[in-house]
Amino acid sequence: MNDISISLNWRTTIRRSFKVLSTDPVRFLPIVYDPTVGTACLEFGHIYRKPNGIYLSIEQRGKVKEVLSHWPIKDVRFICVSTGGRILGLGDLGANGMGIPIGKRQLYTACAAVPPEGLLPLLLDCGTDNEKLLADPLYLGFRRKRPSPTDLDSFVLSLCRRCKICTRSAASTLRIGRVRTRFDLSTAFDG
Repeated sequence: MNDISISLNWRTTIRRSFKVLSTDPVRFLPIVYDPTVGTACLEFGHIYRKPNGIYLSIEQRGKVKEVLSHWPIKDVRFICVSTGGRILGLGDLGANGMGIPIGKRQLYTACAAVPPEGLLPLLLDCGTDNEKLLADPLYLGFRRKRPSPTDLDSFVLSLCRRCKICTRSAASTLRIGRVRTRFDLSTAFDG
C-alpha cells in the first residue's frame, strides 16, 4: 500500500483508521506521520487528491469566519494550524505544509484519543520564499513572498480572535514559521 492510498483510506474510513492507529501507535505512526509526512509535504502539490483541511490565505484575513464555515464538520474541538514555514527540517514548504496539520490529526487521534472529525487541519497560506515552489505549476499555494513578521503576527492574532481559541486572561506563545511571538492575549481580545 503506498502513501497516497493510505491517505485516501484515512479520508474515506476515518473511524476505522482511528481504531487501527490507536491499537499500535508505535507501529503505525511512522507510516502516517514522521517520516512519511515529510515526503508527502515535499510532493504535496503533485499528489493532491481531495481537500483534507482548509487553506486560509492572508488575503482572506477579514473573512476568517466565512472561510471556516465551509468546513463540513461543525463540531470542531481543535484546530491544528501551520504556515508551512518550517517543516520537519525541510524548510519553507508554503502551502505544501498542509501535510503537517493533516498528520497531526492522525498523531493526536492515535496518541491522545482526539476524535479525528473533531480536529480541523488549517494552513495559513501566507506565500513562500521557496523559489522552486513559486515556479512549480502544480504548487497549490499563494504565489508571493512571505509577509513581514509584523504582518504574519497580525494575521495569526486575527485568526485567534475569530476562533476564540484562548481565554481573555491567557498569555500564549505561538511559533509560526520563523517567527516566535509572545502575545499577551488579555489585551488582544475585545471584552
